[in-house]
Amino acid sequence: MDLTANDSVAGVESTGEVTVANGLDSQITNVEIVVEGDDIEMTQSRTVASSISQNGSMTAPFRFRPESSGEHKLTTTVSYTVGDDITRTTTQTKVIDSDPLRNSVELDTTAVGSGTDRALRVAVSNGANAPLSDVTVNATSANASFQRVLLENISTSTTQEVRLNATTDEPRADVTVTAEYELGTETERTTAETTLRSVPGTIDLTGLDVIRQGGRLQISGSASNVGSTDADSVLVSVADTENVTPATPNRDYFVGTVPASDFVSFDVYARTEGNVTSVPLEVTYLVDDTRKRQTFDVNLDRMGGSAQQSEQDSDNGGGDQNSMLPVFIAGGLALLVVVGVLVRRYRSGDDEIEV
Repeated sequence: MDLTANDSVAGVESTGEVTVANGLDSQITNVEIVVEGDDIEMTQSRTVASSISQNGSMTAPFRFRPESSGEHKLTTTVSYTVGDDITRTTTQTKVIDSDPLRNSVELDTTAVGSGTDRALRVAVSNGANAPLSDVTVNATSANASFQRVLLENISTSTTQEVRLNATTDEPRADVTVTAEYELGTETERTTAETTLRSVPGTIDLTGLDVIRQGGRLQISGSASNVGSTDADSVLVSVADTENVTPATPNRDYFVGTVPASDFVSFDVYARTEGNVTSVPLEVTYLVDDTRKRQTFDVNLDRMGGSAQQSEQDSDNGGGDQNSMLPVFIAGGLALLVVVGVLVRRYRSGDDEIEV
């Protein structure tokens, strides 16, 4: 017979098997295989078989849990019957070495989601030399609540991820994440500290450009939400001041809802009087049922190249007309001469007129 035991850790169940081969010239019956250990708890130790044929063999599995680290003896006893009810017994002992249990579990947290859909993604990494069982991951905070998540067993040197959905009352929550698990015969836990932040929706005006169209200015850009919650009912308006007046076709622009980390384009129009260096734009919006109001000064040095080009093209057109003035005068004089000739011939009775 031959006994084989897998690597074992103190306090952790392990497995092995016993192979029994019949080298007799007849079958053996009433076979019983029993494995016992020194300072070892046997969780599966006995296997029976009705017979093993001549030159046949059988394998008997067993399970055991070392109660301490170090060397242990495993003793296998095989009992069987041969011939005319003759019972025989064979014993074999093997020494195994069990490692001490090492607890090494790490938690890695990442804030995910936006707005009211905030959560923590938790990665549980098993660096222990035994599998984790009955794993529970939970998080606690003074101003946030989280759901509790149960995990399957986590094998050695593997990682599993869970998502803990959060309900937050404040923009910031200091969170303690805890993982409880069974390691061997012990109940263990590990914790990690993190912070969950929820930035309210905030509108900023980006990509601003100013184009002069005749006597008015077209101001275009994007209403960008730089927060982590939606901004609703966003309205961009030209502020009416002493030197700035909203103009058609868009005195204001209803942007609507701007999702978190997103933007919506707009354009408004204004007229200016006097020496004006900037145009004030007023932005109003709702965040969590609270109305917010902001004012942005758009510098006219943002005047786009297209506007400057438009004015330059107009100046070039005027120069071309001035340079062509002598040509127009000469052409007019030539036309008067031709008309005079035609009139004279008509009066002299000449019916054929060639021009």
